[in-house]
Amino acid sequence: MNRGVNVSELCNDGCLVEGKKSREDYLLKGGYVVVCLFFLVSFISKAALNSLGAILMLLSVVYSFLYGRDWMRNLSGAKFIALPVIMGAIFALFSNDGGVGASLEFLNRIKFFVLPLILAVFIRSKRALYGVFVCVLVSAVIATAYSILNGNTQYGVFQGAFKLERTASLVLCASLALVAIIVEAGRTLPKIVLGSLVVIAIFFHVELILFGIRGAWVGYVAGLFFILALTKHRVVTIGACLAVMVICLFVAGEKTMRSEVVSIFNTKTNASNNARLHLWRAGFDFSKEQLFFGTGVKGVKKEFKSFFNSQPKEYQRKYFYANRFRADFHNNFIQILVECGVLSLLSLVGGFFALFGTLLCKAWNRKSGKTKGIAMGGVAVIAGFLAMQFFHLQLFSYGSVVFYLVVFCGLSSFDYDAEDDSKFC
Repeated sequence: MNRGVNVSELCNDGCLVEGKKSREDYLLKGGYVVVCLFFLVSFISKAALNSLGAILMLLSVVYSFLYGRDWMRNLSGAKFIALPVIMGAIFALFSNDGGVGASLEFLNRIKFFVLPLILAVFIRSKRALYGVFVCVLVSAVIATAYSILNGNTQYGVFQGAFKLERTASLVLCASLALVAIIVEAGRTLPKIVLGSLVVIAIFFHVELILFGIRGAWVGYVAGLFFILALTKHRVVTIGACLAVMVICLFVAGEKTMRSEVVSIFNTKTNASNNARLHLWRAGFDFSKEQLFFGTGVKGVKKEFKSFFNSQPKEYQRKYFYANRFRADFHNNFIQILVECGVLSLLSLVGGFFALFGTLLCKAWNRKSGKTKGIAMGGVAVIAGFLAMQFFHLQLFSYGSVVFYLVVFCGLSSFDYDAEDDSKFC
């Protein structure tokens, strides 16, 4: 004989399920608020980025522990982010620094690389993602306006209350993403939204020119190449870029612009270019001494000093700039090769190529619309940002947070062209 249903047990079970769901929703919404705050200060405060980033990391770990990892289904290509991190942490155990401490230093070094995974926990819809983009644009407009009004654009750094690193990389990513969205999805946007995005994009382009960071200019050209390759609106894109260029020439001055562009190819008398060539050669030579696992993050300066001083006097005279910028090789890929070894470099570069290929297929297979525009923006930003890293060290710095946000946008499983979006986060 079957036992009757106990109404009180059924009620209790239902209340438990409802209570569990309620706690999960509170955690998701709280995490989303922290995400918005994180990007609201992304152009403004390094200290706030550290604090809010730590809170986000903690909340994402707590959520995954309590409620599982179903959120990974929202992010295609998550394995291309997780595997290089895991492999790099393991390889760091065998670096010259060695041990658990070396692995922790490596994880701290690349902490922003896992940002797309954290965002996938708390951003569950298009509407939530658009809110984060608004925060980025507000932060960028405040910082760039402050920078321009106070004349503090030298060397691509905002001289605010909190000095961030080369913020030109943030502006580069935001500019390329906006161009891709405006070109490919502009017709589907309300006129007031499109107009606002166009004005902000022009504002960012002017700031990018005023920065005078040539690596960012090279990155912009690389990203724009892929936008032109993927869009059908090439004539409109080229025309718009030429119009913006005229505005930038008017603001920055034609003579200054011409001299800066020419200096990119000057490897004889330009001190900045010569310093990079010296650093790249010395860094590559140094990497051969610990080729597979690297020096580790902590001991690189001390070991490079010993290496350089042990070289023949002729070598030291020929590459003298390398000793002035000790262990700062002004090339993110050589920096990773030296600190982490060739195995970690291959895993990270392989991860980036896989992410780039995933976004490229997504952008190629879409005919038009917001989804294509966002995927295309991801392709352009990856191409442009990685091109910039041949001259700078922004891949894992505070200047990379917008880059990883755009990567997340491109990899997310949301259909940006669909109208139904009732769930907020």
